[in-house]
Amino acid sequence: MCIAGDVVLTLKEDVLNYESGLLPNQHWEQFYQNFPIYLDKLPYHKYVCESLLTGDLNHLPNCLLYGPKGFPIELLIEYSLSCYFKTSFPIQKRYPIWNQSLPYTETNYYFCIDTEHPEFPKDIEDLVQFIKGIVQTKCIHLTRHIIVLKNMDQIANRKNSFCFRVLLERFSQNVLFINTTHHIQMIEPPLLSR
Repeated sequence: MCIAGDVVLTLKEDVLNYESGLLPNQHWEQFYQNFPIYLDKLPYHKYVCESLLTGDLNHLPNCLLYGPKGFPIELLIEYSLSCYFKTSFPIQKRYPIWNQSLPYTETNYYFCIDTEHPEFPKDIEDLVQFIKGIVQTKCIHLTRHIIVLKNMDQIANRKNSFCFRVLLERFSQNVLFINTTHHIQMIEPPLLSR
């Protein structure tokens, strides 16, 4: 339990209700703002957060974060990035649509693509072209772009496995991919090794 102003928020209920959209807007905003406080009460998740980005950005490997639905993995990633870049949390975001077909989130530090977004294109080639566009543009703040792919299992299935594997290999020198999933069993083993 955490006291935020005059509202008492129960950690377990808030975490479980976060992804299902059951939190009222006021409580969701408090949960988001107080995420670092909640993280102090979750030692394993705090350890993951502190361990996610350590060392030189140019040498960090691609990573996959997975777990059951209920814990807001994207907040964990955002908090890790804000700590790594020593910037305020939450990080300011913009929500453009690339080429009128691919919605994404953009910050000064990373791009985030949610493959479960209702307007996400069904053709993985759109994602490839988007990433090519990012790679061909010089990164202003960093030496390497960071792309967070949420719900990777939606595009890394049997049909697109080879194409996605090539994508990870082709751009791994210029882009750090941070992937998330709640269904790791849906991802092909060759992708897990990358």
